[in-house]
Amino acid sequence: MLSKKAKEPESRPGTGPSPLEPVDQRHTCLVGPIVCIWVTTVAGILNTCWEVYAVKMAQDYGGWTIANSALFLSAMVFVAGAVNLLMGRLTSKSQVDQLGLLRASLLAGASAVLLLDYRLDSLAEQVAVFALGLTLLLSSINVARSFAMPLATKLVPLERKQRTGLWAMIGMSMGHGCGAILGSALTHAKFGYVALGFCLSAALSVAACQRKLKIDERAG
Repeated sequence: MLSKKAKEPESRPGTGPSPLEPVDQRHTCLVGPIVCIWVTTVAGILNTCWEVYAVKMAQDYGGWTIANSALFLSAMVFVAGAVNLLMGRLTSKSQVDQLGLLRASLLAGASAVLLLDYRLDSLAEQVAVFALGLTLLLSSINVARSFAMPLATKLVPLERKQRTGLWAMIGMSMGHGCGAILGSALTHAKFGYVALGFCLSAALSVAACQRKLKIDERAG
């Protein structure tokens, strides 16, 4: 006589949840996206900080008028933008975003050395060294930002892309605000060290977390 009780399906090996399966399989490491967001924040800080600082020092230290300060600011933005486009074309050949981000961050740190106070006697020499260092710094940090923003969204699953991109934009916007306040408070002797500190923090964080900057397979 057949039993009315339905037979329970036998569990096949390998089909059920295994106790050895890691619990945090769906957990995404946040170190990589945080590093990329920090690079975008540093770029926002430096892009606004130098504008406020340059105008203030041109008027207070150099005795320039508002018109001359504005012309100097416009010339610096134009030259930095042109160099940024050139560097962008050169770095666009890089197939690895992580390597391009690391190189641009290291170049920004090296460029910030030119912004230190070397106590040069001539005002023309001071302006020339400052303009050269600032041009290289802005170009390299903006190239690093162009690598960091899309890379941040590649390090997370598809459902977290929009949120990660939003946090990158928030970090850059907060950097602009903090940079304006910081630029108005810095002096001629401290600006170079502050810029160097921010650049080194970005470069060292990228270098130390290279293994965390891996493209997520679920990024789509």
